Amino acid sequence: GYCPTEPETRRIMGEWITNVAKDWPFHYNFISMDELHGRFCTDSRCLNSGKSPAQVLAEHLHFLDEKAHEGNPDLRLMMWGDAVDPFDKAGSVGVADIGPLLPKDIIQCVWGYEANTPQARGFKGVEYFSNLGITSFVCPWYDFTNIRQWAQVVAEARRRGWPCLGLVDSVWYSNADGVEEAAICSWEIPKKGDPRYVLLTIE
Repeated sequence: GYCPTEPETRRIMGEWITNVAKDWPFHYNFISMDELHGRFCTDSRCLNSGKSPAQVLAEHLHFLDEKAHEGNPDLRLMMWGDAVDPFDKAGSVGVADIGPLLPKDIIQCVWGYEANTPQARGFKGVEYFSNLGITSFVCPWYDFTNIRQWAQVVAEARRRGWPCLGLVDSVWYSNADGVEEAAICSWEIPKKGDPRYVLLTIE
């Protein structure tokens, strides 16, 4: 981890992300930022900055976005959305009010791996970012019901005209069991009558 208010952090991270953006012809660069709860803004430098945790994190994300664009104006940064999603961990990170401060250009990856996560909170997360004008991906892992439900979140988001780009499967601990299923459900989202179709109930 690192302290985002430390000037040396900004120098190192700024140079790194600008150089990567300039020297590698990527369209996207993933900057992680997941599972910050219990660890973010606990450093004395952050606590003494006079800024709220939401302000500290938002300013850091804007800084990274600006430095990435110095290297490649067309690059889009992506990050795990849990830390800034009030339906996920934003409350426990202490940044539940960060939404209006977020860079609109950074793509938020809404993730969750339990079978019912997409219906329980995932759809709300995509809706939240969409209402802020922020693009998202949804990210399952290996559970087939989870993957199929996320596919229906994408379908409903598109039906509503939200900027949800689609589904990107996660691979952790060398477990890639969901990759093929995710690819199938991404290529053609299952419809009613398809054995892969899972009903998404939206409250």
